[in-house]
Amino acid sequence: MGTTPRVLPASVLALLAVPVAAVAAGTGHSGWNWSTPTPQGHDLTDVAFSGDTGYAVGAFGTMLRSTDGGATWTGLASGTTARLDEVRQVGPLVAVAGGECAVRRTDDGTSVTRVTFGGAESACPATVVATAFADAANGHILLSDGTVLATADGGRTYARRTPLPGSPAASGTDQVGDLVAVSPTTLLAGVGTRVHRSTDGGNSWTAVSPPNPPLPNAVPFQPIRSITMSTATTGLAVGNAGRVLTTADGGASWTPAVPPAGAADIGRMDLSRVRCASATVCLATTDGAALLRTADGGASWSQVTPSGTPLRGVAFASATRAVAVGDGGTTVLSDDAGLTWRPVGARAGTGLLGVASFAQGILAWGDRGLLVSSGDAGVTWTTGSVPTSAAIRAARYANRDVGYAIDAAAGIWKTVTTGQTWQVLDPGPNPAGLTDLLALDARRVLLVGPGDIRVSRDGQLFDRVAEPVVTRARDLRWVFAVRRGAVVAGRTRILVSLNGRTAWKGVPRPVAKGRAVAIDRISCTAGGACWVLGVNDRLYLTANLGRRWKDVTASLPGNSLRQATGLAFSSARRGYVLVSEYGFDPLVPGGWVLRTVDGGATWTPQLVAQPGIAAGATGSPVDLLLGGQGALFTSATGGATGTPSVVGLTPSARTFRRRANVVLTGRLRPALGGERVVVTASGLPVRTAVVSSGGTFSLSYRVTRTTTFVAHWGGDGIRQGDGSPVITVTRR
Repeated sequence: MGTTPRVLPASVLALLAVPVAAVAAGTGHSGWNWSTPTPQGHDLTDVAFSGDTGYAVGAFGTMLRSTDGGATWTGLASGTTARLDEVRQVGPLVAVAGGECAVRRTDDGTSVTRVTFGGAESACPATVVATAFADAANGHILLSDGTVLATADGGRTYARRTPLPGSPAASGTDQVGDLVAVSPTTLLAGVGTRVHRSTDGGNSWTAVSPPNPPLPNAVPFQPIRSITMSTATTGLAVGNAGRVLTTADGGASWTPAVPPAGAADIGRMDLSRVRCASATVCLATTDGAALLRTADGGASWSQVTPSGTPLRGVAFASATRAVAVGDGGTTVLSDDAGLTWRPVGARAGTGLLGVASFAQGILAWGDRGLLVSSGDAGVTWTTGSVPTSAAIRAARYANRDVGYAIDAAAGIWKTVTTGQTWQVLDPGPNPAGLTDLLALDARRVLLVGPGDIRVSRDGQLFDRVAEPVVTRARDLRWVFAVRRGAVVAGRTRILVSLNGRTAWKGVPRPVAKGRAVAIDRISCTAGGACWVLGVNDRLYLTANLGRRWKDVTASLPGNSLRQATGLAFSSARRGYVLVSEYGFDPLVPGGWVLRTVDGGATWTPQLVAQPGIAAGATGSPVDLLLGGQGALFTSATGGATGTPSVVGLTPSARTFRRRANVVLTGRLRPALGGERVVVTASGLPVRTAVVSSGGTFSLSYRVTRTTTFVAHWGGDGIRQGDGSPVITVTRR
């Protein structure tokens, strides 16, 4: 019998519950949304505004839109995982973004299209440095080797223009910096330490700034990195080591800014981007957390630090509203033209280690007692802490008010106030090995560890189960609510009690090659289904508590189970396998999940975000994923978004004798061409097929035994991914 619980004084237990609320953005790659941090957590590299409407871009193909001056943001499906380094806006709706080997364009602020300007969007010989559009039709692209491409039809076709003088494309070595369109024919470019100008759409170039004039700090190399025109006649160009040039004649000539007497020295600061609200007021990023501000057209600058993380892009939405973005999705706003700043969005916490769902909400826990919960599907989070300095091993809520937690120091905690106050419980002797818990309701609680199940019927006192089937199970680790009782499992044991207290009995494990499979991970559902990932890298399903197991590995892509980080299932038909950043396609690193809605017959790959996915929980009304760096993602659609797609396979023969050449013909619908489909054949290396513009692909295999084939496509955020049914070619 357990002992009387020890209760800490209210003064010690008092917890400041801080609601974290902000509008979250979709990840842009599937139907998963950032729940924390908000608006999102990928690095942002640039931002542009035309009035209240603006766009921000960044790592992993991130593309966001705001219609309220940067206060809230919506994620757009860019169809790429390339790092988008810059964005330019043409009026309130049209925006063009580029980076690495990709260029994207939106004409309505909702749909994003691919701009084809060269070859494939991978391993290109020169990457995109800048896009410059004078209007919706006339624009240019600047590549890292100095190549200039021009379009007069909005990006449907491009033609080469004269490369920038001194750039690698012109047999030089100068660094390429920026490109700005003053009009359809007048362009300004930064290359090396000078500004060049074209008045014929890039057919010819003229240097219009002096060659690296000395500045007070006498730094010899000061490449131009960013150019902006604040009015039709005035503009600024900035670069490394405090280099600032100004123009007052529409860019026809440029001169170094001369600081007034007593002005702050910025000579050691590298200026990476500059944007202006007027001819006099401008802001510049510095490759760090600081911004520089000028109120006299660039002659003198003051420093302000709006954030503790580096800021990469800045823009003005009005004469007073400024927006800056940077690493980790940092977004800050100013309403006084950059003098003072405030953050946009919030983070529920860092160092999160696990997640769970309960009837009225979702929760997550982590280091140093951190526990966050949400009762509105992840829109807002209550952030607080269990009063312990140890990490939380597991936590469960029975309802909105009552919850329990185990910490790494063997502390057992209970709240009846939605986490605002906690009391410590005494589970009895030797609790150090307890690893998981389950709250069947507010009073019935199970604690689990190696050879150890402890049960409470009043939410206070715990009895240790002494049944031999339990005490001999030296590797118990997980516990799940199943029907009206519980399933407890470890590497070599699965136990079930139909009342969650007594009469524990063993559940048969899946068998492979005549031996019971050791369990690497397991997920059991309320209806009695269990999914097991074995240490043999195979996935098994039972819908009836072990009376019959089914091996569903053949329908999964590639070697994904070798990279599995978790299982999260809600029934015998629905759920997810979580895989690490290279679990699906080695060409697309990131956090993937594989979703089934038909009991493992087929699987849909879903790319969530750049951080790997560490844990997941299924629930109502949303499913929950835990990513790297404490990111949380939610979806009310099972991760589905965009246009459904279908991938299928047809073999040239269904049966053969001895050995045969089998040609697999596949089709992806709808298709654009260039998509990569991963084809898995049992016992053979995983292969990738490139889809034609007509949607077809084919692969040839030499087979000597019965072989299964399955194809998967990861989707692009605009179209859903898909997995084909398993095709079997049988040796007679």
